[in-house]
Amino acid sequence: MKATSGLSFNCTSQVACFNQPNIKVKVGTVITWTNQDAVAHTVTAIKGNDTANPQNAIASQIFDSGLTPGVQSGKTFKWTVSAAAYALNPDHTVIYYCQFHPDMLAQLTIVQ
Repeated sequence: MKATSGLSFNCTSQVACFNQPNIKVKVGTVITWTNQDAVAHTVTAIKGNDTANPQNAIASQIFDSGLTPGVQSGKTFKWTVSAAAYALNPDHTVIYYCQFHPDMLAQLTIVQ
């Protein structure tokens, strides 16, 4: 049985939209992001840690909910934490952001 972790975005400001900006998850965990905001968002992984220009390092092979139409209000995006995500960066973290609102950032620390 795989663990499930529920994450959401609920914006009062673009910077604080991801409800848990830093979590530790195990390979095999199913993560479900739920958009509790009134506007669309994305959940897009980046390689490395360049949070000033995340659009230059999109790691869609890890996860990317996509721009069209994005994760609409009340909708979800699911992803299963993979070994590829664990190996993406030397520190076993994956930073992700919203392509519509690049100041929305969060980080997963992945363990095996």
